[in-house]
Amino acid sequence: MEAVFSDEFRKQMDKIRDSATLVRLKKVVESILANPGKGKFLGNILAGKKSVRVTPFRLIFEVHENQVIFHTFEHRGKIYR
Repeated sequence: MEAVFSDEFRKQMDKIRDSATLVRLKKVVESILANPGKGKFLGNILAGKKSVRVTPFRLIFEVHENQVIFHTFEHRGKIYR
């Protein structure tokens, strides 16, 4: 699987200063690329996308054929607004 990172995802990554969170996020991204079926399907305006927990954050992504598009990574309290 090929990883595609949106501009918003890259901006969120630049804001994170905690190295432990970055390490956890990297592991989750690798896990999703190895098993794209992972994650919870979302509804409403996020229909078609999936969410994975990287406590206390959420990673929103979607799978298209041979690509995984990572849309955003944000604190759980802010991401669904």
